[in-house]
Amino acid sequence: VAERVPGVRAAGVLVQPMAHPGPELFVGIRRDPSFGPVLAVGRGGGDVETARGVAFALLPLGPGVALTLARRALRPGAHRDPPAGDVVASVAAMVEGIGHWWDGGHEWADLAEVDINPITLTPAGPLILDALAVRAAVDGGHAGGER
Repeated sequence: VAERVPGVRAAGVLVQPMAHPGPELFVGIRRDPSFGPVLAVGRGGGDVETARGVAFALLPLGPGVALTLARRALRPGAHRDPPAGDVVASVAAMVEGIGHWWDGGHEWADLAEVDINPITLTPAGPLILDALAVRAAVDGGHAGGER
């Protein structure tokens, strides 16, 4: 398709296997002008707009905070189809890793927000299906998002 668009050159194509359906989460981080980076974890996919099951924390995450966030996001009633098996620990590890990634260095200082949605919960653990990073405002506007 890219070769049919004038001026567009495709460097390659990424093909991945279809993910099996399952409960979905989102993880998002946004720089708040008053509080600094705020991390949110909740229902993902098409349910991201609902308020049920969303948990928030300020970064950097303290000890045990990622586990608390995972438990809140996965609590009974937060999902139409609760996750199969015990995935709380793997979700907590993912949330902690994303929090450390954000706080990990100056190379991310130009990011205004990161939205990771959906994250499908599989028996093997969470599987990130899509993500968007938005650079901080440049000259009064967004620099734009990158997937």
